[in-house]
Amino acid sequence: MGTRPTAKQPPASAYRAVGAELSDKTMDEKGIYLHDKYTEIESLVKIGQYIENKILSLKYLLYSKVSLRIPTNAINMNFKM
Repeated sequence: MGTRPTAKQPPASAYRAVGAELSDKTMDEKGIYLHDKYTEIESLVKIGQYIENKILSLKYLLYSKVSLRIPTNAINMNFKM
């Protein structure tokens, strides 16, 4: 049995799939293929970061609107029993 991948390491099947994809290509074709894959992944990461930033902005906007609706005296109330 093989070892398990670490948290940020792809599984062995991913390496096998890329190896199979590259096996019948010339060195120039391999370079182009890997460059294209890198560009694709880089683009997906940027899209993910953009979406994450938009979600954080939306959360901040919603939080600030909700907090504006809470009266100041309700926030500062001391609840005594």
